[in-house]
Amino acid sequence: MPIDKTTLLEWIETERDLLVRFLREFVQTKSPNPPGDTREAAAFVRRFLEAEGLAYRVIAPNEAMPNIVASFEGGAPGRHLVLNGHIDVFAVEDESRWTHGAWSGALVEGRIYGRGVADMKAGTTASIFTYRYLHRIREQLGGRLTLTAVSDEETFGPWGARHLIEHHPEVHGDCCLSGEPSSPHTLRFGDLPPSTVHHTKLLVLDTLGAAPPPGTLRAAPRCTTSSSVGVADPRRGSSVTQSGFRHPVRHW
Repeated sequence: MPIDKTTLLEWIETERDLLVRFLREFVQTKSPNPPGDTREAAAFVRRFLEAEGLAYRVIAPNEAMPNIVASFEGGAPGRHLVLNGHIDVFAVEDESRWTHGAWSGALVEGRIYGRGVADMKAGTTASIFTYRYLHRIREQLGGRLTLTAVSDEETFGPWGARHLIEHHPEVHGDCCLSGEPSSPHTLRFGDLPPSTVHHTKLLVLDTLGAAPPPGTLRAAPRCTTSSSVGVADPRRGSSVTQSGFRHPVRHW
C-alpha cells in the first residue's frame, strides 16, 4: 500500500523524542571550526546511518574533516535532489558566558541550547531524518535523492562542500535543499520554523512536492545552489554560496 504524506508526517510526529534526542547528542558531540576536526561528529552521524541500514561513503581529502555522502535511486526516472548540511560549528570563545553549557545540548522549557543548534545541526538533523524517511518509500519516488553532511563550512575552507562540487560531480543535483540559517545578507527561498520536527516535515513535503501544513511557509525548490543556501548574483547568472564558489543557477 502506497505511503502518503499524512503517514509520513505521522512517522515524524511519533518519533519527535528521537529527533530531539538525536539533535541534543549531535550538539554534545563537539565539532568547533577552527580547528575544524569533525571526526567525532561524523562518527556520530555514521553510527546512526549504519543502525538504520543506510549505505553511505566517506570522502575525506583532509582526514580530520570527513564528508558523508549517501544516495539512493527512486523507483522511476526523475530529477536529482540534494539535501545538504554541515557538521562543523563556530568555535566557543568563552564558555563562562553561556547560561547553559556551550556543549550541553540542554533542553529547557522547550528550547535546546548549545553551540551549533541553529548553525546548523538542527538543519542537518532534519536532512538526515528526511533522507531516512524517504528511503523507506524509495520505490514510490521518482529520481534520485542524495544526502551530503559536510565539514569545513564555517571557515569557508576547501575540504567540505567545495571539494565535493569540484571533484565529485555525482553529488551535483537539479536542486539543493539546505537548513542553513545563514545571515541577513542571504536571500532565502522560504523561511523555516525553528523546530527540528517542523523543519523535517517541511523537507519531507518539499521533496515530495506536496503542500506544507497550514500556517507554514514552504521552502521552494526552484533554484540550485552548490552547497548551503546562497544568493543569486544577477551580474554573473550564478549562485554565490557561503563556501565562496559558484555553480550555475538552474530552474525546474
